[in-house]
Amino acid sequence: MEESGNGEIPASTTSDNTAGAVGWYSRFQGMIADELPPEYMKFLVLDYLISQGYREAAEYLCEDASIPFPRDAIENLDQRMRIRDDIVEGKIQNAIEKVVNVVPDLLERNPVLHLRLLQQHLIELIRNKMVEEAVAFTQSIVEKVDAHPEMEKEMQKAFAMIAFEKPEDSPYTYLLEMSHRQMVANDVNSAILEALNKPSAPKLENLFRLILWSKNVLKHSDTPETLERLFNGQ
Repeated sequence: MEESGNGEIPASTTSDNTAGAVGWYSRFQGMIADELPPEYMKFLVLDYLISQGYREAAEYLCEDASIPFPRDAIENLDQRMRIRDDIVEGKIQNAIEKVVNVVPDLLERNPVLHLRLLQQHLIELIRNKMVEEAVAFTQSIVEKVDAHPEMEKEMQKAFAMIAFEKPEDSPYTYLLEMSHRQMVANDVNSAILEALNKPSAPKLENLFRLILWSKNVLKHSDTPETLERLFNGQ
């Protein structure tokens, strides 16, 4: 694969939806996983690191693989990286302020995402045994929760943890795990990218979804017509 002269990731790695990925996949028909060009694998990994906000790792990869760092990827990368770091470290209020600085109206347009962040802030208060603060914060967001019934059940899980002297003994202890912080960080990162008109998911993730979709198609139909449509990107 030829590298882009201006340091940009090739166009074949910039589709942001499964439908587009099908046509993209058809260009690689007949190619099995271990035959995928190493250069293309590098760009897939680089795209993943940039999309997820791991600038330092992306720069190391570019240096090690002798490929140019995509200049157009620098925009907002550092801000997204700092937002991710804040969420993973449990500094949710700091993260919210940074989100507003990057996309001022994002949380207004996406109130469910805002509630996800508020829930995580409540979880951090509970984690730190700040019971009075957790109760006061819960009371302050009740109206927001009532306005979005789809989040009510999830928020109630966090509310319920306040009643436990040891939150880790509650039925919802998974909310205290690092994986929950990371999940929220991923959702926020994807929402920011989408708001900035950038692909909301890395191409590696789209490829994985395409593989699962392809396996499902082949599992339920093995007719020649189905196979032909699949590998022609239809």
